[in-house]
Amino acid sequence: MFNTNIQVGEIREAFFALNCLENETSTNGKMAILEKYKNNSVFKTLLFYAFNSFKQYYIKTIPEVEPAIRDITTDNYIFFINMLERLAARELSGNEARDVVNDFLKRCNEIEQLWYVRVLKRSMEIGIAEKVINKVYNNYIPVYDVQLAQSIKDITLTDVATIKKLPERFVIQYKIDGYRLNVHKLYNGQVMIRTRNGLPVYGYTRLEDEVRAYLPAGYVYDGEMVSMKLFAWIEQNMLQDKGQKIADRSLFVEAVSKCFSHEVDKEGIFNIFDMIPLEEWNAQKAIETYETRNGNLNSIIKPIIEESDVTQMTVVPTSRVFYKNNPDDLAEVVRIFHKFLNWGWEGLMIKSVDAGYEWKRTKNLLKLKLMDTADLEVLSVVEAQGLGAGSVGALVCDYKGTKINIGPGRLTKDERIAFWKNPNLIVGKTIEVSYQAESIGKNGEPVLDFGVYKDIRSDK
Repeated sequence: MFNTNIQVGEIREAFFALNCLENETSTNGKMAILEKYKNNSVFKTLLFYAFNSFKQYYIKTIPEVEPAIRDITTDNYIFFINMLERLAARELSGNEARDVVNDFLKRCNEIEQLWYVRVLKRSMEIGIAEKVINKVYNNYIPVYDVQLAQSIKDITLTDVATIKKLPERFVIQYKIDGYRLNVHKLYNGQVMIRTRNGLPVYGYTRLEDEVRAYLPAGYVYDGEMVSMKLFAWIEQNMLQDKGQKIADRSLFVEAVSKCFSHEVDKEGIFNIFDMIPLEEWNAQKAIETYETRNGNLNSIIKPIIEESDVTQMTVVPTSRVFYKNNPDDLAEVVRIFHKFLNWGWEGLMIKSVDAGYEWKRTKNLLKLKLMDTADLEVLSVVEAQGLGAGSVGALVCDYKGTKINIGPGRLTKDERIAFWKNPNLIVGKTIEVSYQAESIGKNGEPVLDFGVYKDIRSDK
């Protein structure tokens, strides 16, 4: 799987190359370094394990131990790679994983600890992403992509520039506050569930059984996993129809926590909003338009779910076709958007009926979410992780007596660095924050969904 016939000099050179990447500021310079050390197998292997999103090591806290006073060793390198594989396979977990990592780091010198810990954290702090590595090393790092939506800021759909961005013909769906999953059903009947980053998800036994029993093979079913309580909660809101904007993020938190829990026979409802032929998915080359794919969902999958003993799946309802050049259509979309918010949905999705599936963020899939603003006092700052280390990653603010983290939003790179070096430049100031909705935290406290920095209020 990886080269074990190595010399200490190759490991030392790999660490040197990583240090060069960290100190180089230009992308072209970093690419030149990658090219220069492309024959160093240790260098490439460490990049592979650090940037491969399919490799997760499930270590929340990495212990800090005194480095050993010794030279770099090949034994440590070989043990480290094997340890990563065991962690990724969950052969090591809990206290055993912590103890193995702790004992290993005690055997490492300072430079070994530095780079092995960064790989373990999957945060190399060398200023590159997997796309740069893949450009030089010809898709060396496995990447799993799904179709992602662009945001629409003008929720009135009256701005000329916004209307221009809309597809000529489109349908709409409510936007679900859940966890994005893909369910693959292979031709041999095998069922695999993956996150939007390609990580495997286990424990949804009944969902897998239902997919295996009822859904056609040869497709990837794209959708959102939500708490089973969500639909009952929204149904109640629809019946009451108070006309108030409401949200309950605890249901989203529940969906996320279940996805990666060690439970078996986990419950949830998989909301299917797309089905892509396996051949297209594997080739990442679309042929069928959304009109065709959505037609298949409603003519094939929806009747199967309705007529079978299925409890873990549903097909997301789709509207009629709207036209961007019809002002009455746009006004109706806005009315529906606010009705969705009243009922508790996260927002609204706009989908081109004439586009094929794209494995990237695309203008053929748009999302409409409501953003409000609030004025909050900054209490402290939190350092960013990974590539942003040494700058502000979040602003800790007071909201109704609760400390909440606000994203950096419109802070420039220079401002983020300056505020981290000297927090007094912003701590104690009142800032304007944009957010999607006020909701309830897991302990019953008020929180703001997707809160980000907008500006400093100079008048407060």
